[in-house]
Amino acid sequence: VGSTLPCGFCGRSGTCNIVLQKSVSTYQAASDCPSARSFGLVAALKGSKATPCTNAPVLCMLCPQDPKQKERPAIWRYNMLQHISISHSNHSPPSHLPPPDIAKVTLITQEEQLEVGIPK
Repeated sequence: VGSTLPCGFCGRSGTCNIVLQKSVSTYQAASDCPSARSFGLVAALKGSKATPCTNAPVLCMLCPQDPKQKERPAIWRYNMLQHISISHSNHSPPSHLPPPDIAKVTLITQEEQLEVGIPK
């Protein structure tokens, strides 16, 4: 697994792009990763007993977004804190806490960590 913003599909760094494509009422993820597969974004962000991992692409609320664009660059949820420290250092802990909406997006519960096998 790459150490800088790894791809949520293949784990490599710097080779794959992920975007969210806006439709009338929702977003659909699209990637140029050779290991990419289709999935339901809402279900992925919720997780389940069978699939507890909630690492899914999300929009960074600190990055400028053009509301006219239907395709928007996304960040894998598990990469958001690293993205903030690289691209938005003025919002990086420990000197500055991220806005509450971003803090909520980056939170990985202890239960999820245990269910996906992240050691304590």
